[in-house]
Amino acid sequence: MNNYRANANIKLGLFIFGLLLILGLIVYSNFLVNQLRSDNREIVKMYSEIIAKTVNEDSDTNLNFVFDEIIKKIQFPIIYSDIENNPIYYKNIDVESLDELTKPIESMDLQNKPIPISFSDSALEEDILLGYLHYGDSNLIQRIRWLPFIQISVVGLFIFVWFIGFNSINSWVNAESIFSIYHSYPNEWIYSPQFVLGITLFFLGMVINIHSDNILFSLRKKRKSGYKIPYGGLFKWISCPNYFGEIIEWIGWAIATWSLAGLSFAIWVIANLAPRSRSNHQWYLENFKEYPKDRKILIPKIW
Repeated sequence: MNNYRANANIKLGLFIFGLLLILGLIVYSNFLVNQLRSDNREIVKMYSEIIAKTVNEDSDTNLNFVFDEIIKKIQFPIIYSDIENNPIYYKNIDVESLDELTKPIESMDLQNKPIPISFSDSALEEDILLGYLHYGDSNLIQRIRWLPFIQISVVGLFIFVWFIGFNSINSWVNAESIFSIYHSYPNEWIYSPQFVLGITLFFLGMVINIHSDNILFSLRKKRKSGYKIPYGGLFKWISCPNYFGEIIEWIGWAIATWSLAGLSFAIWVIANLAPRSRSNHQWYLENFKEYPKDRKILIPKIW
């Protein structure tokens, strides 16, 4: 039916929208990361020029001043090494000795290409390589990189709880209601009026549901094109006997268990299937001029 196609199209549209939203978040976060990395690289280049001028002096005092005062305020890890990648100074890295900086240097070089520190010798008219500045991503960049995946996880968890969790919670509540929370049912319960009435309604609704579904399935097998009006069974009186049968099933379950959990689920089923029945009935009226005018929506002779 067209309403099923419309629902499917809506779901597909929402899925595509969600997918595009996720891709957009990933692309935008990568853009921000690259922009921040570019800004950090310009800062490190400036520091490399300062260090290059400082290294040529005889005293290490100025170099210590550069790292202790000028570079002190940066928010990302940085290591100054010689031309063989032996660490000399570092900032914003939690290590106890220079010997522990080998792996951090390798990790930083994978994130960002190290910046060479070179000094232009006017006498020799050439650039002399003094070492490298290795730097990693700041905490802000790392958070931005993970932000889309955190959002995806939250949305995925919400979908899981909403679509899957409900059935699990409902099953658990009904099971606890029957076997644990209030009391165990005595053996005589299966002879009680409410159990007999409830189990009778349950199986009656199941028969109606299965029979009505089989009529719809047979229409799909027989038709070559387009949709047809279903006939037979309770289709003589209502447009959605399959939904009617399912509602009868769970009303019977609520009576047979005589529990609040069973009643709540029966109400949920009615709240879910009644609007769908009305939508289906309206679709029949709009698409079949010969549709039986006396056929009700969900309850024979009433609605």
